[in-house]
Amino acid sequence: MRKAVLVAGCLILLEGVAFPQNPPATSPSQVSKQDLCAVSGQVVRAGTGEPLKKAHVSLSQAGGSRPGESYGAQTNEAGMFSVENVQPGRYYLNVERTGYVTQSYGETSSRGSGAILTLGPGEKAHDLVFRLVPWAAITGRITDEDGEPVPRVRVMALRRVFSRGRRTLSAWNFTQTNDLGEFRLWGLRPGRYIIRAESDREIVGRGVGTRPAGKDDAYAPIFYPGTPDAARAGAIDVRAGQDMPGVDFILIPTHAVRVRGRVFDAVRGQPVGCCVELHSAESYGFSTFGGSETMDPKSGTFEIRGVVPGSYEVLAYSESDGRMHFARRRVEVGETDVEGVDLTISRGADLKGRVIVEGQGSVDLSDVDVSLDLAELDLRMGGMRGEVKADGTFTIPDVSEGAYDIYVRHPPGSYLKAVRVSGQDVLEAGLSVGTGGIKGSIEVVLSTAGATVEGVVTGDGGLPVPGATVALVPDGDKRKVYRLYRSETTDQYGKFVFRDVRPGEYKLFSWREVDYGDWQDPDFLKPVEDRGVKITTEENGHVTVELKVISSVPVQ
Repeated sequence: MRKAVLVAGCLILLEGVAFPQNPPATSPSQVSKQDLCAVSGQVVRAGTGEPLKKAHVSLSQAGGSRPGESYGAQTNEAGMFSVENVQPGRYYLNVERTGYVTQSYGETSSRGSGAILTLGPGEKAHDLVFRLVPWAAITGRITDEDGEPVPRVRVMALRRVFSRGRRTLSAWNFTQTNDLGEFRLWGLRPGRYIIRAESDREIVGRGVGTRPAGKDDAYAPIFYPGTPDAARAGAIDVRAGQDMPGVDFILIPTHAVRVRGRVFDAVRGQPVGCCVELHSAESYGFSTFGGSETMDPKSGTFEIRGVVPGSYEVLAYSESDGRMHFARRRVEVGETDVEGVDLTISRGADLKGRVIVEGQGSVDLSDVDVSLDLAELDLRMGGMRGEVKADGTFTIPDVSEGAYDIYVRHPPGSYLKAVRVSGQDVLEAGLSVGTGGIKGSIEVVLSTAGATVEGVVTGDGGLPVPGATVALVPDGDKRKVYRLYRSETTDQYGKFVFRDVRPGEYKLFSWREVDYGDWQDPDFLKPVEDRGVKITTEENGHVTVELKVISSVPVQ
């Protein structure tokens, strides 16, 4: 059978079978040679149609907590590629080449998602055409108040996103100024960017204005076109392949202070000679403060200079017996030096727990682990992870005092039902660890009785919409439980599927183009609330839905 499908303006010829109905996951041993699939096509430059050599084509299995089957190919002189002997299934198909924006199969814009490529047994997807657009770039120059270039200034391209209950900025790319104060942020997709400049350079012994000499100054981080307030930053709209020049900054010295304290390592019973870091509360993915640090290894005292006003986290850490121990303390920096920031690094508590599986199915416990992350600040400390043994028990070693978010990796076929400590579910609120650890042990409950939610997204005239984003949004009082939010993209037939859905009440929304995570923002959802389809999932339930796509959304 031979059939044609139009995806993102590209005619794709499909040979072999009729349109599949969610082909089941298979292993190589279960698939006969005639049921293997193939994908082929061409990669060209958008606008000119020039074939692109050395483009890398990757085909990776969609879904699952661990990487599944993956395949790769490289284009030849004619821009052609072919991937053979592909297992039937659902795949992400991406094309990358130096100098061009990575493109996903079925992607129609920088705000849209690529489509899932569904391949049934024996299916051949021929004549795929990828039209790659060149990278965009933002260039500029940074000078001081006297017009002199400032080298080694970190410049970041940020995009507005909604994450964990608030709208924030996420780093997309970064660079540093050269000796002429010039910078070039390259490799950018089309979109709207906020540009931030942050200097590591302090100005010691010079006052600003009426302040006496001998006081420290520094260059405070600023956003283009010259404001310290992220909310007032101007967004730069970059088109595909555009080289945007003239994004210039002038750094103005501001009053800076020093943060002083002492670190004692109670594990070793001695002062600490290193290491102390200062992290900004607004890190945008690059959290270490660049001020100058001095330490006295004999006394453990430290001094961090050139700190501008703001909220910070002081982090001290040391390694002993192959384990990392740390202490941290929040400080508010104003107009005067901060003294007496004393930290004691102590051995944390070993948190013990067990994984329990409910339901009729089985779970491979070797594919499960439990980890903790600091709740207040995005600091990845490493080592706060418990490997689950065959009997379901685990230990997370050396957990220091603080509040933590709990993350559980679990395989397909299960969902996280609860995390209990002393009979209380802490999955939503997080885990609070005192100086002596916690009372009792951690009980992680997985269930194999999750629901399946599937359907099709249609547009005008009832036609299926490939590459649409479908968001599964918890309803009612669960709207603030962000771990329950899920998203998928439709395949070339407009179909989507969510497996292992936790029982509860949800709403389904679908957009042609939407920035990732916007569906977690209540203000974003409010105008389209009536466009969502309300569903209730039950254990081992199956829900089928037809969604009408929301064609456009406001630019944030």
